[in-house]
This record gives sequence, C-alpha cells and structure tokens, in this order.
Amino acid sequence: GVVGEVTNKEPVIIPVENTTTGFKDVDDAKWAEKAINSLVEKGVVSGYPDNTFRPYENITREQIVKIICVALGVESDKNYEEKFADADYGEWYAPYINAAYKNGISMGREDKTFGIGEGVTRQDLLVMLYRITKDKKDIEEKEFNDKDDIADYAKDAVMYFASQGIVSGYEDKTFRPMNICTRAEAVMIIYNYLGGVE
Repeated sequence: GVVGEVTNKEPVIIPVENTTTGFKDVDDAKWAEKAINSLVEKGVVSGYPDNTFRPYENITREQIVKIICVALGVESDKNYEEKFADADYGEWYAPYINAAYKNGISMGREDKTFGIGEGVTRQDLLVMLYRITKDKKDIEEKEFNDKDDIADYAKDAVMYFASQGIVSGYEDKTFRPMNICTRAEAVMIIYNYLGGVE
C-alpha cells in the first residue's frame, strides 16, 4: 500500500513520515503520552505526516498484528500461505498477518477470515499477546462487574494480564472486553507488556 494513500475504505495506518514525538494532539491523552513517545522512539508505531497521533482513532486487527510483530521482534513472513479469505496478499499487512498465523498469534476465524479492517477488541488484543507469552506466571482471578461478558477463549488472557498489571479495568469496575481498542489504548497495553509498567 502507498503510505498516506486515501481511499474510501477505512484509512490504512502505516505512516512512516513522522517518527518524532511531540504530537500536537497527545494532550488529549496525557495518560498515554509516555507510552506513545516510548513506542514511537522504538519505531513500533508512528504518527501522521500532519504531526498528529490520533490517540482516539480505532485500531484494526491487521494494524495491531503489525505492531505486535514489530514490538516483539517477530519476523514478517512473505512466504504466503494465503490462509485468510478476506486478506489481499498484495497489501502492506500481508507479511504480518502471515507471520502472526505461523507464530500462533492470530489464527483467524472459523469462517477462514482474518477480520481485515475491523477494530480489534480489548479481549482479542490480550489473547494475541497471551499466545506469544512464554513463562506465564500464576493467574490471579480479578473481579470485574462484567466478567460474564468476557469470551471463554479470552478469560485466561484477560485475568493473566489484569493480574500482572498490564491492563486494568475502568472506574466502574468493568473490563468491557468487546470495546474496540483505540490507538492510545493499544499502545499503552503494548508498552506495559514490554515492561514499561509504572
């Protein structure tokens, strides 16, 4: 994909022009500023050419897979098996979703789709990270008011990362597993995962 290419589809976020920090819109997300700056400096995520980071824009499933691969040093893989029916293997995300499949990070869905262009839910981001986590510690059961809303396949991942302090719930003691991750939220989780927990 061409960087900054404008189509009538959801914008593809692979900006490479702006790897400086000091974005003009990060004041709106002070809680994530340190995490954003850290991951931008590491080259894991970047801002837009207009010096914005757009912290509250939703992040898609293919975008988060690229971020996870880059952050955790998972090699992108161009030996495509073309496992996903909804993926265009000529697009920028192809080597990352392929690597994610081969490394067990994201296996796609029962209907053989990946969910290209769809927002990644909080629980699904944690499941992806949980699958690549070696040497897991004990899981401590955390109490969330909406615990029953967490999918069975995601319960261990959510409880593990909540007990490690890598992710937290909201002030009303909910976890909101089906909420779509924003760019700031996803960056915060990855930052904490990499050891930047305050």
